Amino acid sequence: MLIKKTNSFFFGARKNFLISLFSIILCALFLSGANFAQAQSCTPEPSGLVNWYRAEGNTNDIRGGESGTLNNGANYTAGKVGQAFSSNGGNGWFSAPAANSYQTLTVGFWVYLNSYSGNFPTLFERGSSGTNRIGLSITDTQGTLQILNGGNFIGSSGPGAIPLNQWAHVALTVADAGAGNRNLTVYVNGSVVISVNNTTIAPSNSGTFAVGNTGTFQSNNVNGNFDEIQVYNRALSQSEIQAIFNAGSAGICLAPTAANVSISGKVFDTYGGYISRATVTLTDSEGRTRTVQTSTFGNYQFTDVAVGASYVLTVSAKRWQFAPQIVSVADNITDLNFTAQ
Repeated sequence: MLIKKTNSFFFGARKNFLISLFSIILCALFLSGANFAQAQSCTPEPSGLVNWYRAEGNTNDIRGGESGTLNNGANYTAGKVGQAFSSNGGNGWFSAPAANSYQTLTVGFWVYLNSYSGNFPTLFERGSSGTNRIGLSITDTQGTLQILNGGNFIGSSGPGAIPLNQWAHVALTVADAGAGNRNLTVYVNGSVVISVNNTTIAPSNSGTFAVGNTGTFQSNNVNGNFDEIQVYNRALSQSEIQAIFNAGSAGICLAPTAANVSISGKVFDTYGGYISRATVTLTDSEGRTRTVQTSTFGNYQFTDVAVGASYVLTVSAKRWQFAPQIVSVADNITDLNFTAQ
């Protein structure tokens, strides 16, 4: 009995210590401004989202089921939020069915432009012909944006509206202005760059949804990458678009899944090399811990992780020191990497 009581005291004290350690690490990370994992600062999903292409190694539409296709050598690359679609040097593009024509809508995405050059590079187009479509194009080598409305360009931004060689958030909204008219607004990084009020729009925008090219002519390629492509059946407000931009790489919150998920990543030394047999520890808010060791190529993974909770991950390896990271889990987390300091 004495031994049993001693063990209970020991494990109880250890649990209290781990809970205190979790709280201390959480406070230290908050005060230091450390980079929390993406679910920590995501923005709530606005209503009316009908298509969402996340580009996480596939062309799935996780909201509307209108999955897409990568064309002419388009592939995947590092994105703003996880992975992104790459035009492969301005050759390829993404396309998906556009079954419905919306008289009010928002099309938004992150884009990384490598250049403004090309044959009227078209960021996106929804439609079926030169007269039934709506989109957004770059119309000169200075980076001026114009709205593609049927067979015409309307509105105009200043030059360089979308900065080169960095991620920018772009959105086009179409709002009801009454009497059959529409207000069209283009936002870049949450700020208005084009505003066209009380205009008519093309009769239809169903058919094909193309990103990085036109779906009708397929000769207006964009040299760049696209991420988190979204279509809404209403015009988002500026504050909603600003919130998406402010969330940055945290993105829009994914609804928690019913099943448990996984956390995975790699461990690197200061030179970018893999560290094998490093010990990665996952600690929950109750002080419970799990540990795994990295593989030959520095990989680690925790499976069966409960959603809706926060965890602290720490790494221990000979010769190297690592900053802890805290994650708030709503879905699978990949590429949660550690690099030695």
